[in-house]
Amino acid sequence: ENYDAAGIWRNNYDNGRVVDPSGELFARHTFSNIIEFKEALLIEKRRFAEAVTSHLLSFATARRTSVSDKTSIGQIVDAAEADDYRFHSLIHHLIQSEAFRR
Repeated sequence: ENYDAAGIWRNNYDNGRVVDPSGELFARHTFSNIIEFKEALLIEKRRFAEAVTSHLLSFATARRTSVSDKTSIGQIVDAAEADDYRFHSLIHHLIQSEAFRR
């Protein structure tokens, strides 16, 4: 929330309201700032990688992902795990997947 649409840090919205960066991730981890949010992401690294991969696959194939894509997403994330789920590794394994190529 602290970053606006242009990526500039802000403490207040244009209307003067204070930005509230707190929230809850995956209905498990509450956070009150960006540091705690990052810590929560690191705890849920694989789950986050699966979510990102699902969105990437949807974008790359120009369709919504479905339950039938769960196996492919799991395989892509499994392959990227050896590279600590780095973004380029997720992309690499996604474009080599059957789900993308078919």
